[in-house]
Amino acid sequence: MFFDDSLIRYHLKNKIQQSSAAGKYHLEQQMVICDGACRADMALFTGDETHGFAIKSDRDSLAHLGRQIEHLGRFFDRLTIVTGHHWGEVSARTPPWVGVLMATQDENGEFCWVRARAGGRSPHTDPRLASQVLWRSYLQERLTAL
Repeated sequence: MFFDDSLIRYHLKNKIQQSSAAGKYHLEQQMVICDGACRADMALFTGDETHGFAIKSDRDSLAHLGRQIEHLGRFFDRLTIVTGHHWGEVSARTPPWVGVLMATQDENGEFCWVRARAGGRSPHTDPRLASQVLWRSYLQERLTAL
């Protein structure tokens, strides 16, 4: 099976919604951060933490992975790289606090997830950066409503 961006995105969104269904959360897709220097493919906001997800499909290059982790790690409390066939290289090239979620197939050929690495909290989170972005989003929402 070829794991392209849309297939991974579809299943990731379902996984996040199922695992977060019991609590209050907000799921944002294609969230641009650091004044446009980087984007998270999905961002999960709960009352406890922010969790960014970067998708690396089978067609994606890993050339910008280090820079992406640097920027996303400053914004999000947690970061997970979601990938298919790149999972081994992603695991080797990312710090231990970054989670790695692998898209794969089960024995029946059905799509399934394997957590290659759980990860932990980012040691580089800058609360001021997060508050600036969240404040800007709130402001845009209020201005649009007016």
